[in-house]
Amino acid sequence: MNKISSKNIYNRWVILTLLFGILVTCTVAYRTQDANEKRIAEAVDQSSNQVMEEVVSRIQLYQYGLRGARGVLLTAGENEITRDIFSLYSETRDVDVEFPGARGFGFIRRVPQVDAAAFILSASQDGWPDFVIKTLFPNFNEHYVIQYIEPIERNYLAIGLDIASEKNRREAATSSLYTGEVRLTGPITLVQASGKAQQSVLILMPIYRGGKVPETLDERLEAGFGWSYAPLLMEEVLSHLNIDVEKVHYELFDVTDLDDKIRFYDSGELQNRQYETSQSRRIYGRNWESHLSVSPAYIADLHLPNPFSFLIIGVFISVLGAVLVAAVIVNISRHREVIAHQSRIAAVVESSADGIISKSLEGVIVSWNKGAESIFGYTQEEAIGQLSFELLVPSDLLDEDKTILSSVIDNKRSIIIETRRKTKSGSDVPVALTVSPIFDSNRLVVGVSNSVRDISERKKAEAKIRDLNSSLESQVKERTLELHEINLLLNDVLDASSEIAIIATDMDGKINLFNSGAQRMLGYSAEEVVGQMTPLSFHVKAEVVEERDTIFETTGTYVSDLMEVLIFKAFRDNYDSKEWTYIDKYGMAKPVSLVITPMKNSDDEVIGFLGMAVDITAQKASQHALVSTRDQLLMATEVAQLGVWTWDLENNLLDWNEIMFDIYQYPRTLKNEGVTYAHWYSRVHPEDRDASALALQNAIKGIGEYDLVMRLLLPDGNIRYVQTGASIERNTSGKAIAVAGINRDITAERNLEAWLRKAKDEADAASAAKSSFLANMSHEIRTPMNAILGMLELVKRTALTHQQDDYVSKAHISAKSLLGLINDILDFSKVDAGKLTLESVPFEIENLLYELSTVLSGSSLENNVELIFDIDKDIPPYLVGDKLRLLQVLINLVSNAVKFTLEGSVILEIKQTALESGVSRLTVSITDTGIGISADQIESIFEVFSQAESSTTRRFGGSGLGLVICRRFVALMGGVLNVESTLGVGSRFHFTIDLPVAEVPVEKMLNVQARKPIRLLIVDNNLASQAILTRIAINLGWFYEKAETLKEIVTLVNKAAENGGLFDVVLLDIKTSDFVGRDSIEHMVASFHSSIRPPKIILLASTPNEKLEASLELATSYLLKPTTLSQLSETVYESLSHSETLLDDSNEKFNDRIEEHLAGIKLLLVEDNAFNRQVATELLAAEGAIVTVAEGGLEGVTAVLDSGEGAFDLVLMDMQMPDIDGLEATRQIRKNGQFTSLPIVAMTANVSEEDRQACLNAGMNDHLGKPLDIDLMIACILQYVGKKTQLDVTFDRVAETAIRTEDNHSYEREDIQSILGRFGGSVDLFRSVVDGFVAESQDLLENIDKNVMDRDQVKARETLHTLKGASLTMGLLHFSNQLSDFEQILKTTEDKEALETCFSSINVAELHIQLHDELATIIAEINDLT
Repeated sequence: MNKISSKNIYNRWVILTLLFGILVTCTVAYRTQDANEKRIAEAVDQSSNQVMEEVVSRIQLYQYGLRGARGVLLTAGENEITRDIFSLYSETRDVDVEFPGARGFGFIRRVPQVDAAAFILSASQDGWPDFVIKTLFPNFNEHYVIQYIEPIERNYLAIGLDIASEKNRREAATSSLYTGEVRLTGPITLVQASGKAQQSVLILMPIYRGGKVPETLDERLEAGFGWSYAPLLMEEVLSHLNIDVEKVHYELFDVTDLDDKIRFYDSGELQNRQYETSQSRRIYGRNWESHLSVSPAYIADLHLPNPFSFLIIGVFISVLGAVLVAAVIVNISRHREVIAHQSRIAAVVESSADGIISKSLEGVIVSWNKGAESIFGYTQEEAIGQLSFELLVPSDLLDEDKTILSSVIDNKRSIIIETRRKTKSGSDVPVALTVSPIFDSNRLVVGVSNSVRDISERKKAEAKIRDLNSSLESQVKERTLELHEINLLLNDVLDASSEIAIIATDMDGKINLFNSGAQRMLGYSAEEVVGQMTPLSFHVKAEVVEERDTIFETTGTYVSDLMEVLIFKAFRDNYDSKEWTYIDKYGMAKPVSLVITPMKNSDDEVIGFLGMAVDITAQKASQHALVSTRDQLLMATEVAQLGVWTWDLENNLLDWNEIMFDIYQYPRTLKNEGVTYAHWYSRVHPEDRDASALALQNAIKGIGEYDLVMRLLLPDGNIRYVQTGASIERNTSGKAIAVAGINRDITAERNLEAWLRKAKDEADAASAAKSSFLANMSHEIRTPMNAILGMLELVKRTALTHQQDDYVSKAHISAKSLLGLINDILDFSKVDAGKLTLESVPFEIENLLYELSTVLSGSSLENNVELIFDIDKDIPPYLVGDKLRLLQVLINLVSNAVKFTLEGSVILEIKQTALESGVSRLTVSITDTGIGISADQIESIFEVFSQAESSTTRRFGGSGLGLVICRRFVALMGGVLNVESTLGVGSRFHFTIDLPVAEVPVEKMLNVQARKPIRLLIVDNNLASQAILTRIAINLGWFYEKAETLKEIVTLVNKAAENGGLFDVVLLDIKTSDFVGRDSIEHMVASFHSSIRPPKIILLASTPNEKLEASLELATSYLLKPTTLSQLSETVYESLSHSETLLDDSNEKFNDRIEEHLAGIKLLLVEDNAFNRQVATELLAAEGAIVTVAEGGLEGVTAVLDSGEGAFDLVLMDMQMPDIDGLEATRQIRKNGQFTSLPIVAMTANVSEEDRQACLNAGMNDHLGKPLDIDLMIACILQYVGKKTQLDVTFDRVAETAIRTEDNHSYEREDIQSILGRFGGSVDLFRSVVDGFVAESQDLLENIDKNVMDRDQVKARETLHTLKGASLTMGLLHFSNQLSDFEQILKTTEDKEALETCFSSINVAELHIQLHDELATIIAEINDLT
């Protein structure tokens, strides 16, 4: 039975082993296959991501090239950039090396349709004679033209291409302009690479004026003038991608338009493509989609385990395991039999401590071991053969022994008892007795075996234990209490660990501890977790599976239970630390650092596991930021081509990046051998070595910083400029331990800087030539203008009729205005360059309108056109601004309106729309009923030399320059000139400007008298003119009525007389329908009732004519339209104040006005121009001067030297004369000591400050500009010949009167009245210029400070001279004298010590205080006067 049972057991275990092995094998093979699929997918996705990132990185690289091209355009200027400049810049860049795949870099310019012709002409003159705008499709809107692209050899077909003529390119350019960001086009076919259909793109970067991207869309559209761009051939851009084309296939599609998916890159054919993956990416405004697939060779490179091999090996191992199990079971059975046999022998023979006694069924002892001998004291010889119950059993236990023996024999079972037995000495010994039957081969009891153990010691121990039991119980209670307290303390510690999640589990993974930190981290309560969940509930399953795969790869152990995966390393190594992702109760992921340790009992057996987790979210964010910063720095160094180096000072080791080897031209293999200090030192230019080494050593010592430019002497003999910088790392004690630094090759920048400096010098030379041309042109124009103005002045001094005097006066005013306009036209280059500044001085608005009216009165108005001024009565009488520029704008705009209006009216309207904080806001509009402008031509009229259409020039004349100047002048005033026009209806030009209000001069205020209202009759056929005159009457508080014929005048006047209300004045327009001249007035006056006083008659006319001249005798006065409120008011009140007609005796008027201001003064006039001689001679003679004339410079010198001292009181010297000029003539006169004090005044058409200074340097006393102003000339002459003048003129020279001098350099101050005299006696004018003077002086003092620091002798002297002149104008004599001392030293000395002493003595801070103190004193005295 035993054999059969054993065989069955053997068969069962073998089969189970085989089945289990096969099951495990299949499971492993399946999981291996599944893991392989996942790893392939992950590898393919990773490759796709890496390739896409490389593609994006390559595309992003080109923006740096675009920035460089943009920088050149902004530096050179929008309109100053040339093909040569752009080509020179391109030579500094190696496009193929720095930007592989780019065909080049270029510039695309925005060209409005209307500017196309001008742009083509300009581009043709810029090094491309055959330049034309080429289109891919018709384009009638704005052009985006490729103007430059380099290198030109492979891109010449692109020159002139209008990318706006093709939708794809146009949309990318427009999007870039709108957003201010870099944009890509969709796939296109380059005109210069037409063989690659739709395999290329353009990358564009917008360029805005000022360099910065404007904030709003409208500002970006206004400021953007083009793009820097690069054509990219994608096949070249993406060549040598980090992919093996024999194993990987890669495609790129443009999917921006979902309906038109375009493939623009294909890595090539690949057989047996598998595992295709795709991903999308938005790159510079385009959506790209990549497709990546792999071949079996790619998968083979992953070295994945083969599931089939696992299956074969597993089956083999399973069979082998079954065989081994069978063999082991057989071996175990046999081993057990041997052990049983040996145990029986050992139990009988070799027991040492226990007594083993065998006896027969009769109780006779048959065996006796040494243990029995030891216990009982009998030897083997004494015991064997004796009856056991007689020898060993006490008498009181005989029955017990017999009963035991019988029971064992009968029951055939062993009996174990504790009893007593006798020893040889007669004493009893307590023993533990085991009585077992002895069987024969037939299982029959043939004897009994007694196993005897002396339990004396145990009995004693039990007694002792009983004694100790009572004390032990109390100790247990105390220990239990201690454990309870420790347990409470442990719980408190766990709960206090709020930042650490502590979780304990049993061996099955069930959580039995979940502290407050875990509750806070994961959101669960302890009741929800303890005994209910395992830590797997908080883990991301994919991470646990990945860890299981890692365990398998590293140890070969497959862990099926995911919970066991978590504790695998902790169980094996007693410790595990790893970063995991926890998922809290609300599904939020948190990165944690988890430490797991096993918990063991006192027997060192594992009873559970303890996990402690810390939230590392913040740490991860910091790490990510550091990695991102590191990557950015690395990319920056690569893009910026920075050489980076470190120097370990303790080990004297240098480490260079690859760019350092390129900069210093060392082979990169040197990195392996080790870079030393000597390698660096030997490359530094010999002249720079000591300075560079010393600067580095000083920086290490903490003296200064290491930041300098040095030169390298390369092996080929070339010199390379390098910008260096370094920072020192120090330990806690301040000792330098390492140096980190950068090197940047700036050789190209140095070369470009030198080229730009040369270009600037050339531009300055061109500017100087232009200035010289303008100066000569100014002189040539001013010379005949001098004669015109002089002749008009002489004519005015003759006997003239009223009409002649009016004509001459207006011609004189118009000539002066023309001179101002000529000056402005000559200064147009300054306006165009933004260098023209406006004056800011008080002016009278009425005076401006009078001058405007005077100039316009000569305009050729058509008979059916009325020129009307509509001026707001609330406008302050005096404003602060540039009167001349404002007058020029109004003359231009109104003249244009008159010129283009054939019938109707031209209305100048000036309204005050706001008056706040002493600033008047004026809205100026000029409205006409002329020919109008078409909508598509409105903007073109503001272009230089342009009019609405070419026929306009032929019909109406004009250069097309006036509106350009007007718009720019208005812009300088802070306004915008706008136009609204309808073709055939008329136009309206308007602008709004803010002008500060000036105080009305005292003398003007005193002339204002209270005037009573009057009754006015307005007679005018033109309704617009009638409405304006009516409004003026209302504003003046007058009673008025209107009439349109002479007949109505008679009726209204007579009717008013009957009602007791007479009319004071009749305003009669000579264009009234029934007015024919003198006869009409006589008939009208005769028709008035004879009993009434007839009203005063004031005639209105647009221009002087025969009808007006013939009627003046019967009229009280006349007004020329357009008229202003002030003109009308003054004329009406003047007419009412007397009854004389306008035909006064002009001869009396002429005779009364002559006053000889220069009587008896002897003048020498040196002038080569006959007209100028005549004008000056007659004007001066009319003032009573005795004039001697010299027709040339040499003749003038001779006249002075030969006549002797005292012959002339003053010399008027022309500058440009055929023999010697005025400067040389003055120098020759000054050489003679007799004439050092003879006043010599220059007369010249060159009126710049440089010309004035040249005159003073030559020895002249002063400078008068042509055309000559007789009043200024008289004032100047009287100043130098010691006589006073009462003329109200402003002369820009410091008066020499009222100066108090103490010693040589005591405190000096000019008389206050003398100072105000330079400002026309106006305190307000003086105050208005104080702020400007303070601001200008601050700038000049800062420039002086800088020039002194730089020891720039020339610039310091020039700035001192400028500030001295401005200070003299303001009356700061003491301050200007101090500046003059400094200027004189810097001007005359070349001694270095003297110059250094002078520079050291110039204390700008003290000068600043002195200026403000002296100016404050003058202001205080002026305030006391008012």
